[in-house]
Amino acid sequence: SKNKILLSIQHINEKSNYQSNIVNELEKYEATIGSVVFDYSIFPISQFHENEKLVGFIMNDISEAKHFQQKLFLNEKLIALGKVASGIAHEINNPLYAVLANAEEIADDPDCPEQDKEYADEIVEHVINVSNIIKDLSAYSKTLRKDDIDEVNLNDVIEDSIKIVKYGSNVLEVELNKELNFVPCIHASKGELQQVFINLFNNAIQAMGGKGKIFVNSQYDDETNLINISVSDTGSGIPDENLEKIFELFFTTKSKQSGTGQGLHIVKKIINKYQGEIKVESKVDEGTTFFLTFNIEN
Repeated sequence: SKNKILLSIQHINEKSNYQSNIVNELEKYEATIGSVVFDYSIFPISQFHENEKLVGFIMNDISEAKHFQQKLFLNEKLIALGKVASGIAHEINNPLYAVLANAEEIADDPDCPEQDKEYADEIVEHVINVSNIIKDLSAYSKTLRKDDIDEVNLNDVIEDSIKIVKYGSNVLEVELNKELNFVPCIHASKGELQQVFINLFNNAIQAMGGKGKIFVNSQYDDETNLINISVSDTGSGIPDENLEKIFELFFTTKSKQSGTGQGLHIVKKIINKYQGEIKVESKVDEGTTFFLTFNIEN
C-alpha cells in the first residue's frame, strides 16, 4: 500500500511539471490501497506567479461502484453459463435415457444370465445418479438467472446448496451434520439465498483444507418470530484482528487464485436485503460459526 501511495505522489509530481496549456481535460486514474479502490484525477491550476507550477488532486472511493460493475459482468456470465448448461443437459439426457432404457430391458429379460442382470442393474443405478446430478445443476443454473421474489423455505435452500457444493468440491473427507427443524417460509429470491449458503459452505471446506466437520442448524423461535441458522466448521479459525474485516469488500486472507474478497461481502448484502443479520464467532485452530437471523415478516 505504501508503495502505491508513493507511486501516486510521484505520478502527481511528474504531472505537475507539465505546462497548464498541455493538459486540457481532467485525467482519471485508479489505485488500490489495501482493500479499497480509488479513482483520482489530476488537473492544472492557473499560476499566480510566473514561476509557480500548481496541480490539483481529487480522490474518490469507488470500491462499491467497482463491485457493482463486477457483479454486472458476473451476472452476464451466469446467464450465458445457464443457457449453456441447459443445452448441455438436454444433449446429455437424450443418450442417457437410451442407455437407461436398454439397461432396464436387459435387467427385465427373464432369459438374461444373472451376472448380466447385475451389471444391467448397476448401469441403471449409475445412469439415474448422473441424470439427477444434471437435473440439480440445470435447476441451479435456472435459479441463478431468476430474481423473482417468492415463498422460500430456508431448509430447502440449505439442502439444495449442499448438493451443489458437493458437485463442485472434494468433500469425501468432510463430515456434514444437519439438524434442520421446522422453519416458516420467507419472501426472498431462492437464487440469492443459495449464493449465501454456497459461499458459507465453500469457505468452511477451504478453512478445513477439505477435512473436518460442518454443522448446520435451523430453528424457528415463535416468540421473537425469528429464524435462526448456524453454520459451523472445525477449520483453522479467524484471528481476532480479522474478525471485524471479513465482511469488507475485497478483504481476503486467501491468495489471488483462491479468492477475491467479495464472497462474504455479498453474503452480508443479501442477508441485509431481506432484513436479516449475520454474525460470526471464531477461535484460531478451533473453528468458525456464522449465525444468520431472518425475520419471517420481511
